[in-house]
Amino acid sequence: DSLTGIPNRQAFLETLERELQRSKMGNKKFAVLFMDLDAFKRINDTLGHNVGDHLLKIVSERLRETIRPSDLVSRGDQATNLARLGGDEFTILIPDLERVENALNVAHRVKEAMRRPFLIEGNEIFVTASIGISLFPEDGDDCDSLLKYADTAMYHAKNCGKNNAKLYSSSLTMQIMSHVKLEVGL
Repeated sequence: DSLTGIPNRQAFLETLERELQRSKMGNKKFAVLFMDLDAFKRINDTLGHNVGDHLLKIVSERLRETIRPSDLVSRGDQATNLARLGGDEFTILIPDLERVENALNVAHRVKEAMRRPFLIEGNEIFVTASIGISLFPEDGDDCDSLLKYADTAMYHAKNCGKNNAKLYSSSLTMQIMSHVKLEVGL
């Protein structure tokens, strides 16, 4: 990613595909975390895109500091378990997941890292993060589904008051489909 220096969407998808194949062969589990900053648009609109860009750089640094080496999946010397998908969306891959609680613990560490104030151009900025989590193989067995379901869970976290981490469940997809049918009907 040219702004933050962390891997971009394409690099993350390549890593996710490799982890998917490795986990299928080794009968292992992993988690995909999808993080979105709460109220990032407000920061861009009120303080300007320069401040928003600076915030994204610092967020990337905090994420790198927060994720333990055991959470890393590396390609050469570049860790691709963390990526900026675009805007204020970031993903984290947690390989060799033994317990769901491990993914929730990473999400908690990330949320706590984001809650500390950011000092940018004389402005003390406070942001929180909403995080959605999907699990392989429970929630899906392909990259698109796992990323989509983590995104769905992230929106559920936002709808539950923001600054949350939520696991994906199939009932979330049913709720979304119900809302789409209602909108089409209206």
